[in-house]
Amino acid sequence: MASSRRRFSATALCLLASCLLASCLLASLTTPAHADEMYTVRRGDTLSGLAKRFGVSVVELMERNNISGEQIREGQQLRTDARTSKTRKTAPRATTSAPSVPGIDYTVRRGDTLHSIARLFSLDVRALVAANGAVDPDRIRHGQTLRIPHGKRRRYVIRYRVRQGDSFSAIAANHRVRVTDLRSWNPRVATLRAGQTMTVYSRVAPSHSESVGSPQRGRLVDGKRLARHPGYVIRDPHRAYGTAETVSWLAEAFDSVRRKHPRAARVRVHDLSRRRGGRLRDHRSHQSGRDADITYFRKRCDRSTGCPLQRARSADIDVEAQWTLFRHWLESGQAEAIFVDYRLQKALYEHARARGATRAQLAQWFQYPRGVGHRKGVIRHVRNHRDHLHVRFVCPVTDESCRKSTRRTRWAQRRTRNRSHPRRHPRRAARRARRKDTMHDSAVPSRLPIARVPSMAPTETKPAETKPVETETKTGETLSRSTPPVHVAHGLPMKEGRWANEREP
Repeated sequence: MASSRRRFSATALCLLASCLLASCLLASLTTPAHADEMYTVRRGDTLSGLAKRFGVSVVELMERNNISGEQIREGQQLRTDARTSKTRKTAPRATTSAPSVPGIDYTVRRGDTLHSIARLFSLDVRALVAANGAVDPDRIRHGQTLRIPHGKRRRYVIRYRVRQGDSFSAIAANHRVRVTDLRSWNPRVATLRAGQTMTVYSRVAPSHSESVGSPQRGRLVDGKRLARHPGYVIRDPHRAYGTAETVSWLAEAFDSVRRKHPRAARVRVHDLSRRRGGRLRDHRSHQSGRDADITYFRKRCDRSTGCPLQRARSADIDVEAQWTLFRHWLESGQAEAIFVDYRLQKALYEHARARGATRAQLAQWFQYPRGVGHRKGVIRHVRNHRDHLHVRFVCPVTDESCRKSTRRTRWAQRRTRNRSHPRRHPRRAARRARRKDTMHDSAVPSRLPIARVPSMAPTETKPAETKPVETETKTGETLSRSTPPVHVAHGLPMKEGRWANEREP
């Protein structure tokens, strides 16, 4: 009995040991080598604290849990690597120096967070944390310098000097930023004063060129040549210089045309300015690098040589491509004026209205249909622009010596000269004539019927009578003077042989 009991206990122990060994083997087969543990976030936890606790970097922790911001909430489940945490606890933290990352430096303001800074520069929080590895992402302080890497669209640091007449909205629009961002970058600037310096983080590159003076009397400093483009053909590269903004705005507008109308014809860019600006042959303007002469988009023209410089009709113009080019400049506020023949504006006006332009936009953009001499409208009429258009861009914000054009058109000058022409304005001319007549003697009516005496029979007429009038001076002396001669027949005063109501030639 004792031996049988011993055998039974040994058998039971063997069975138990085999079961334990089988369970361990099964657990080793089903459990991966790198098991992930889930951690429940508690009150007071931060990403940097959890990263130090589990021996991982903040970027790895954010990538493993698909976290886009820097904030975590209580009760949130985070995935951590338990095995690698033991080996990575002693590993030194990666330190990335800011100058090694291509980008710009940003000074932290009051109220900034990593999420708000990343959203401001259109970046991901993880990219921002990776560019500043030595900085605690949960403890950024006011005045701290962060490195902002270049994202999809590069940002530039611009020190802008406030000029007379500037406003927050104008500065923000010129640099293509929001007013709220501009104020947050400059918290100490409550009101604008001339001479102040403001910091602007703009996507528009600072310009090294400068437009000096007006288009009719100016020059160009460090002009930039217009680059080649599949949308246009440059006639003369030596006359294709402009400011950096002019060259950039031309390329951006033709890029939009190529995206929307890939089959549109190519046009010719005739003249911009010379390398240093100044007088350009065959032009009165084109001196400061802000003007460009471009032929119209036509429905049929040679793509290799571009649309020619020929007089165009409304039926010849590719209105869709032409309006796309104009709309890019108008909506962005880059064009100061676009000179187009008045007979070609109607087709563009109707197309713009059909494409959804409001009445206010049409009134601001077009001179049509208010007449050739109307002064309002960016797209306006100027003589000799039926075969090409002339675009004049606004003064760049960085060019303090740039001036707008003050020269009026010939039509406006002629309209001012002929404002009182009797054929064009008969009523106005009559009023001016009556005003001249009444200046001689206000008591005499300006218009009276004139009686003509026939000279068939000789008649005796009395000479004009003059009556002496005696006046007395302050000293008591008596002076005599004669009254003006009066015509006997009509009783009207005479002046050097003429009647008072008779106009001089």
